[in-house]
Amino acid sequence: MMAVVSAGLVGIDLECMREIGRVDDITASTFAPAEHAEFGAVPAPDRLAWFYRAWTRKEAVVKLTGHGLRAGIRGVDVRGPAAVVTPLPEGWPADPLQLRNLAAPSGYVAALAHTGQVSTVRLCQGPARG
Repeated sequence: MMAVVSAGLVGIDLECMREIGRVDDITASTFAPAEHAEFGAVPAPDRLAWFYRAWTRKEAVVKLTGHGLRAGIRGVDVRGPAAVVTPLPEGWPADPLQLRNLAAPSGYVAALAHTGQVSTVRLCQGPARG
C-alpha cells in the first residue's frame, strides 16, 4: 500500500486477516478500556473482523505520528472518525488524526490516518503473483 498527500501527515496499514489465538487477551492488554468493552459486546463470530479493523486503525495512527508501537497504543482509541489519545505523547501532532477504513482485497483489512484533507482514495492492484 502507498499513501501520498500534498499537505499534512498520513499513515496507512494493511493486514491479512488470519486466526489469532487469545484475541480476547490481546484486546484486554493493548486496546483502550472503551475499545475492549466494545469488543466484548461484539458477537463472537464477528470479533476477529472487529479486532483487525481496530488494529489497522491503530497502526495507521502510530505510523502517521512516527511514534510506532512505543506510543502506548492502549491509550489510542480509534473507534470514532478521529483518534483520541490519552495521555498525549510528546511530539504528537497538534492536528486531529482523522481515520477512515479503506477498501482492501478479500481477506485483508486496511485503514488510513491523516491530518489533511483527503480528496481521492483509489484501490489499485498490481499484477497477480504466481
